[in-house]
Amino acid sequence: MTSGNPDNRDSAHSDPPSALLVKNIGELATVNPRIGQVEKYDHVSMEIIDGTVAGLFSGESVPFTGDYDAIIDAGGRLVTPGFVDPSTWLARSDTLQQLSAKKIQNYVGQFLRHGTTTVEMKIEVSLETEQTINAFSLLADSSDDNEIESVPTVYLTPGLQDNEESPGGKYLRELCENILPAIAEENVAEYCDLRYGTSGFPASDAEILINSAIDSGLNLRLETDGADADKATELAATYGAHSVTLIEEISEEGVANLDKADIVPIILPGVNLVRKDSSPIDIRKMVDIGLPVAVGSGYYFANVSTGNMQSVLNLSTTLYNLSIEEALQAATYHAAGALNREDAKGCLTPGYDADFILWEKKQLDDLAMEFGMNLLAGTFIGGNPMWQNQDLS
Repeated sequence: MTSGNPDNRDSAHSDPPSALLVKNIGELATVNPRIGQVEKYDHVSMEIIDGTVAGLFSGESVPFTGDYDAIIDAGGRLVTPGFVDPSTWLARSDTLQQLSAKKIQNYVGQFLRHGTTTVEMKIEVSLETEQTINAFSLLADSSDDNEIESVPTVYLTPGLQDNEESPGGKYLRELCENILPAIAEENVAEYCDLRYGTSGFPASDAEILINSAIDSGLNLRLETDGADADKATELAATYGAHSVTLIEEISEEGVANLDKADIVPIILPGVNLVRKDSSPIDIRKMVDIGLPVAVGSGYYFANVSTGNMQSVLNLSTTLYNLSIEEALQAATYHAAGALNREDAKGCLTPGYDADFILWEKKQLDDLAMEFGMNLLAGTFIGGNPMWQNQDLS
């Protein structure tokens, strides 16, 4: 580690060791994708080859016969997959000019020091096409340096629309004819996330924008609140959205729509906590019928000022009646599914990316006991230490 680095980030962006052993893991907790549940392995070692998990081995029974490039002694600590944050807001349309490489670096630093290894980043479009493209290009350039996996997302809301404008008016034309095609041509975004409903676009405008986003090669996500949530789930199912972010409770019909279409519902516990005007969301009923519920921080949405997924984990257990195993699954494997990355992220079984958290705790159950504390010993991406609170070599 480099001395004098205030957030303890590793400033040398080296390639991960080609052969790495994490030994003396007290407990490793991860989703087993074959059964869709969290499993716990006591007293194991994890072998990492070329940035991916090669195997989990009990005790000292590690079959690799060559020399390791690096060995990390976990000291009997807990290891879990790194968090996948499926919903954050990097910049609003009125702040695009203030976006800089330093701001993105600070933004990423907050996630790394709290254990997030993959993060979706929304940028709300401006009506200035060049300004919007520049913001996404800056994110792409910064992502090459930061090493955290960022998922760039175009965020569409009616905030810039003239109140007197008729549906399908000049604001939508600008988005459909200029901004979305320009984003597609530059290949700087992966998703389009559209706000639908009471504080979003009405159905007629939403469908115009959805079709334009799909024609531009963007994957679809929706966000909704209030009485229009059921219609949003219908739209999501019709157009093949990967996820729907729910700000308020939805009906049984809405839950059924998500279930039939295999759509990941994203819940933002911190947002629901600070919003006094929203009704609580019954996550339990969705989990009980087998929906792959994901949780995210909602960083910078509705004045949520933390990207700490540890707090999201705690809120999921204390406020939403999830077990710590269910909360971990929602914050890792299911969150990866919301970003179409469930085959590579959010899990520590062989073949998955070796993105993991080394905790100062011994067992997964311990994470539910403390709130507001940073319990990490280190954050690793592809086996590479990205943040550490001490020397673990």
